[in-house]
Amino acid sequence: MVKGFTGSMKALRKGEVTQFTETLEEARRIAVERMVAHAQELGGNAVVGLRFDSTDMGEQQGMAEIVAYGTAIVID
Repeated sequence: MVKGFTGSMKALRKGEVTQFTETLEEARRIAVERMVAHAQELGGNAVVGLRFDSTDMGEQQGMAEIVAYGTAIVID
């Protein structure tokens, strides 16, 4: 909640909102870690075609969904 409040105040000044940037970077990192773990469960040892998607989950709550997509492959 504090990050959201301070981030909103900084957004009013039209600069980069570092709290939001840090939060989104962390969310992307977690999404990639989960994708890699899933690829390993499927027997893959690499992921190709990595891409991200994001969706606002409600402006009032200030939430977003970050998803990492890719194709698990096996490299010999």
